[in-house]
Amino acid sequence: EIQALVGGGGGEEVPIAKDKRAGYVWVAASKTAAGARKKYTWNVDIMAPLAPFKQAADNTCDVCGASCTEVLYEFRCYRRLRGAAAAEAVERRLHPFVSYISKECGRGLLGAQSELSRLREHLYRVVQDGGEAAVETLRELWQYANKAQQRVIKEELRHFARAESGENQRLPQLRAAEKRFGLLHARHEDAFRAVARSVAPVLTARDLAAAALRRAVERDRVPRDDYLEQVATCLQELQPLPVSRPPLPKDCAEESLRLLVKALPFRIELFDSLEGLPRVFEPEDETAAITVQLVFLPGCGQLHALAGSKVPRETALAVKEHKANTLALGRQAFFRAFSASGKRCSCKAEDRRIEVPELGNRVVTEHMQTVLENISWPICFSRKNVQPEDMPTIQAFPLGLVLNYCMGLCVSRTVKLWPNLTSLLTMFIAQDHPDFRYTTIQLNRDYSAKLHVDGNNHGPSYIMAFGDYTGGQLWVMDEAGPTELEVTDALRGWPQLRIGERVRGRLLDIRGKWLKFDGNTPHQAMPFEGHRISIVYFSRKGFVKIPPEVHEHLTGVGFRLPGEENLAESTVRSDAPQAADGEAATTEQAAQSAAQGASDAEDDEVDEDEEVDAVMREELDSSAWRARNWADVFRERLGLGDTEAGGDKDRPLGMCLFGVPTGAPIFALQDLLPGASCRLLSMASVVSPALRFCRRNCRPEHLSSGNFGPERGIRGAAHCEIHHKSCEAPSTE
Repeated sequence: EIQALVGGGGGEEVPIAKDKRAGYVWVAASKTAAGARKKYTWNVDIMAPLAPFKQAADNTCDVCGASCTEVLYEFRCYRRLRGAAAAEAVERRLHPFVSYISKECGRGLLGAQSELSRLREHLYRVVQDGGEAAVETLRELWQYANKAQQRVIKEELRHFARAESGENQRLPQLRAAEKRFGLLHARHEDAFRAVARSVAPVLTARDLAAAALRRAVERDRVPRDDYLEQVATCLQELQPLPVSRPPLPKDCAEESLRLLVKALPFRIELFDSLEGLPRVFEPEDETAAITVQLVFLPGCGQLHALAGSKVPRETALAVKEHKANTLALGRQAFFRAFSASGKRCSCKAEDRRIEVPELGNRVVTEHMQTVLENISWPICFSRKNVQPEDMPTIQAFPLGLVLNYCMGLCVSRTVKLWPNLTSLLTMFIAQDHPDFRYTTIQLNRDYSAKLHVDGNNHGPSYIMAFGDYTGGQLWVMDEAGPTELEVTDALRGWPQLRIGERVRGRLLDIRGKWLKFDGNTPHQAMPFEGHRISIVYFSRKGFVKIPPEVHEHLTGVGFRLPGEENLAESTVRSDAPQAADGEAATTEQAAQSAAQGASDAEDDEVDEDEEVDAVMREELDSSAWRARNWADVFRERLGLGDTEAGGDKDRPLGMCLFGVPTGAPIFALQDLLPGASCRLLSMASVVSPALRFCRRNCRPEHLSSGNFGPERGIRGAAHCEIHHKSCEAPSTE
């Protein structure tokens, strides 16, 4: 009836309509004595319930439109006056429209908070207070909360830890968890990879997953979890295990661990940062030989292994020998499923069917497209700099020179698996651009690379796309270009392009035609519909250090490798200061950049078909993890001393914040101030959110706006937000 009134076009306003409710003040009929005049109230507790209507269809809430099982209440309203009209003495009368609304929906109209809304406010006050008491309060709330309340707690904690404060959302939770459990691995992982960290390289994540899933299938307990189904599919197709994107549901991790301990003698202790005791998973019919501890962060939905919790190699080997039959059956089960599925044959068999024209004959574009459409594409999970946010994995692989964690610069395994494909691709570019030199060919299928910079390219690149698709142009940054895109991630070598800023560029059509461009300039593949394949030829940094055997192998399959004469073509940008006169980099600088690339390990060029040494991967993880003692070093540089050592607690300290409103400087203060033997005398900032945050968390004696200049702000010689007057703080150092 309400929808009919709203759409009737009779000219009468319907107050209960969704876009009109805010223009009225709502009241509900209250409980009154028999025969007394009807009264209306804002108090939810004294509303008068209505008797059920005879027609079941009439017992419908006018707000949610659902047939309510609970009773309805009578609601009336009157016009809400704003501005000058509110100041005039105007007689207010109830609108003739009568609404029948349930109690749950009517609470909001009356301005009463729901239980979940009160819980959100309580969480905000708890988090703002901080300290150990806040942690205990959160644990108690979590213990007695129902499922709906636990969902609200997770959402709010994830919101409080988001990057609005200038940090990655997981870092505050990691720091809090590390104070309790010790140092954690920086990478969040799925259950199989997290457990495999303790027993690698004796047992791999694939071994653990295959054994666990085979045991589940054997007992007719096929997992219904979406992630475990993806794991089973990847094992059957001989692909890398899928990457579990946060937030990872806790029940998903628990299901994986439950299957694992049924197949192998592991005792796994899963800690939760909101719970006291761990959840223990143990084998039912044998004694556990290996104990592994994992930590789950419910705020951001991430699973982490404890750093340094390495099982002795002898113990891992003993378990591998004891369960050799179980591990072998797991591999055989999934290999048989893969072979019988008929989804694809081996790479070498596919490569033998590729026709390579004789020397001197031309490779036509249609033949190249047909070959690329009929090969099996591996799943890639390492190129995070190009991977779209809505795709957990992409289809891509490199041919040619790659950097392996163990062997350094080497020939990719794909060159050995696809010799005919490699020869065809080298002939394809040589017939049109015989003078172009390159070390690597990157092949991509059916994904739009997000805005990025190729951090491992030395000079120019050539690109071509194939397929039946619409859209999919290549966007390259150009200040004179007509098309604008928003910067969504930090771009290496381009610190002036900040996240959220819009930049101009050109759209270039690359379907069936060559395009020469600079991969060190921000670029992006535009969205498309259909099927799209692209090939990119480029020179990788570090080519001056190619081992002789690698040089010989690549040259033998048709690669035209660059030499020292190509060093001057470098377009690599760095964050280091450039020459004042704007001249191009010298040959010596280019050589230094090219040589340095041999030791850089970037996430957009790792060859995933190579065996990666687990020890070296752990070293790379630890080297990328931030220093823990930075605050101590900074206090020592400032000469603030140590509080426990009896430093001067009255030593003044002045701070002036620049940059983002509530960013890294403020979180740095939270690490810096507790151990500093000083009192925070004055602070200044140019934005109001930072001022509010500083006043609440850092508690300075003077807090002023930096609108009058940093010198006056750090002296406290501006308007003080604490004393609400113009005051000047004592001298600070």
